[in-house]
Amino acid sequence: MTTGRTGAAGRYRPGRKRRLGTALFTILAAAIAATLLVALGARTIAARATCAGQTTTAQVAVSSEIQPVAQRVATFFNSEHRQVDGRCAAVAVHAESAASVAGALAQGSPGQLHPAINAWIPDSSLWLDVARGSPAAAKLVQPTGIVIAETPLVIAMPRAAAARMPIFGTSVGWQMLLPQSAGGPARALGLNVQYPDPTRSAAGLAGLVEIKRIFGYGRIARGDMASFALNVQVVHPASGAGSLPSLDTFARTSGSDTAPVTLTSEQAVVAFDRANPGQPLAVRYPSQGTFQLSYPYVLTTSGGVTLAVAKAFGSTLRSSYASAYVRYEGFRTPGGTAGGWPASYGLSSSAPLQLTPPGPSVSPTAPRWACGCSPVTCPAPCPTASSCGWARCRARSGWSPAGRRSSAWPPPGRRCRMPRPPCTAPCWPPTS
Repeated sequence: MTTGRTGAAGRYRPGRKRRLGTALFTILAAAIAATLLVALGARTIAARATCAGQTTTAQVAVSSEIQPVAQRVATFFNSEHRQVDGRCAAVAVHAESAASVAGALAQGSPGQLHPAINAWIPDSSLWLDVARGSPAAAKLVQPTGIVIAETPLVIAMPRAAAARMPIFGTSVGWQMLLPQSAGGPARALGLNVQYPDPTRSAAGLAGLVEIKRIFGYGRIARGDMASFALNVQVVHPASGAGSLPSLDTFARTSGSDTAPVTLTSEQAVVAFDRANPGQPLAVRYPSQGTFQLSYPYVLTTSGGVTLAVAKAFGSTLRSSYASAYVRYEGFRTPGGTAGGWPASYGLSSSAPLQLTPPGPSVSPTAPRWACGCSPVTCPAPCPTASSCGWARCRARSGWSPAGRRSSAWPPPGRRCRMPRPPCTAPCWPPTS
């Protein structure tokens, strides 16, 4: 019997039906997701099973600055258990000096490297012209067009030294690295220019190109270049596989009577500042513009499954995962996108003014004759600086051995070289 009451318990509640529908939908979605996870897990297990014992590993040589990025991407690549031509694909990353790799490839002796490499990431595309220096090497060394990362060059000083240096203001040009006699700062300021070795460092070579452009050609220009070579402290890379001097050592050279200044990369500064938050470096982007160091991916094997694996790794290097880690390590992406580093002390996320990249004729270890350099033999014998030495050799050839103060320099028969048109960059003092 119906009483006709329509109390709260008897009312129609659409909210309850919606909640019931939402719960059913959630349960259904969870079931679908679980099914997908099981399917993907089974697929991964199957992939591992087919790769077991059938692995082809591509050996990739990289400059030490980019090694953390390459290693992280290689780990990601290996975790995917890819199959290439029916074999499991893997990548092993090794830090190697770009100069050493380029020299071995140019001589047609990649086997000199241990292990022999199948791909290469140098610190600049300038090294490719060295590596492709012979017809056989040109066939073996094949650029892929992939650039992993970029980083512009900057002029850096320890923060305390920069605070004492009024000329290290908002606008600093390449002249900051030059001696007073060649248009640089006054000697009384006590600047100690620590310059990266241009025969081992793309940063040093690129900077030398711009300094040569500032000096120009002719007798006065050769004297200015000689003065520059004599007044800078040429610093070798911090490690055998690197290309830039240690910024830790550089920062420790700052004293009350010296003001060290150097040319380095933006990424190196970011890495230093992260490791030393209490003493970040002061940096400036050269006001005339700067060069960008690029890290190209190059194939160095002729064929087979190893080449296919190296090509597959190249596709991973172009992924969004790789780009994110490039920015995290302080590099810029090939498009110029920077990470979120602080803007204090001169760092900037916006792209700096760019100079025209150096051409192929300025490779640091290329034959000197390729850029129009002529040999000049010092008079023999040259037993002491007073009778001959590097002073007279400098007067005749236009260069001096930076950092060398031996009274017996150069030894008898040492061949000096001088730049002349059409040199794009000066020939740095050779070792022999």
